[in-house]
Amino acid sequence: MTCNFTPGSARLSNICKAKLDDVALKMKQDPAAQAQVIGYSDTGERGGQALSARRADSVKNYLVTRHGIDPARIKVEGRDGQEATSDKAENRRAVVILTTTTQ
Repeated sequence: MTCNFTPGSARLSNICKAKLDDVALKMKQDPAAQAQVIGYSDTGERGGQALSARRADSVKNYLVTRHGIDPARIKVEGRDGQEATSDKAENRRAVVILTTTTQ
């Protein structure tokens, strides 16, 4: 699942929040599920490493504060402009990788 961000921002959009609501539901249905959140920034964004980490943290904080997911179940990582594509808007994102025990 991917959330996109506006340039220089780590603020979650309503579209992203709706996607995260689905992630939270799956995590609540499977108490053993774990999430990895990887934040990215565009190579031209100021403070790219810190910004990518803030984007990942925004996703984690939403799952924890809005849905009560145990923060120990969510790992975050910021990857700056690593794995950048030619589409700058696509680079400003956070990716959630959910590992569940149920099918």
